Amino acid sequence: MKYDEKRSGRTVFKKFADINDLFISTYHVGPYGGCEFGCAYCDAWSHGELPLNKNICAYSDFLEKFSAELPNTNPDEAIGFTLADPYQPVEKVYRLSRQALKILGSHQRSVVILTKSPLVLDDIDLLKQMNTHAFAIVATTLVTFDQNLLPHLEAHAPLPEDRMAMMATLKDSGVPCGFALNPILPFLTDNKQKILNLLKTLSKVRPDFIVWDYLWIPNPCHKNRIKKILDDIDDRLVPKYNTLYNGNPQPDREYRRSTDRFLIKACRRMSLEPRIPPRLYQDHLAPASVAELKERRNAFLSF
Repeated sequence: MKYDEKRSGRTVFKKFADINDLFISTYHVGPYGGCEFGCAYCDAWSHGELPLNKNICAYSDFLEKFSAELPNTNPDEAIGFTLADPYQPVEKVYRLSRQALKILGSHQRSVVILTKSPLVLDDIDLLKQMNTHAFAIVATTLVTFDQNLLPHLEAHAPLPEDRMAMMATLKDSGVPCGFALNPILPFLTDNKQKILNLLKTLSKVRPDFIVWDYLWIPNPCHKNRIKKILDDIDDRLVPKYNTLYNGNPQPDREYRRSTDRFLIKACRRMSLEPRIPPRLYQDHLAPASVAELKERRNAFLSF
């Protein structure tokens, strides 16, 4: 793997117009350009011309800009390490994520980390310390244990079993953590019995939450990529996707609502929290944000 260093030429903090429902973050950052895991379904493939998992870039001015821009962010809002995996192998070399977390910890700021990598365990003491003054929540994506699908979907990512062990260690250490079933792939990972089996396995870790979203197909570039993946798995899936998506970025609304209902009921039967529960963030976010997140969560769980 080739690592490059360059200045980012942009602001570090990407502020969304709306707080993220799944990862309760208003600001999003990424110390690295590209991702060595390069999961086939990731819609980041559609954002650039270069392959996602080649020529990984470490932004040489990331920490400088991070420190300079942090005072301009709202201290009552969370920061999400959600733009490319912050603990992909390049982190072993540059430790940009660790240094950024130290800066956040010194300012008693809250963070949500989305990673597939057990490398995050190197910073477990730092995460525990951060949770004494704010919150530091870790989420990991886990979509399937199916050995027939994994080579097509996550050929270069840490094994699901390793992610399970990672989450067990975080949980036993008192770091809030949970699983993201992102994305649910229609006709591949949405079988109800497979979902029940997956949730039953994940429940052994006693996660603080489960979140999910559906495969996004935001533009023709990604549509072509997904088509190639489906052709490799089973070319009969392509017309099914064309019908279900009908040219939209997400699957049909009723499909999503039906799957949401099933997942919510399944989580409740297994004493799993769908979405991040307010108890993890309500003392540290702005009251207006807490109220909004609670309202959205209640609406989602009650429909």
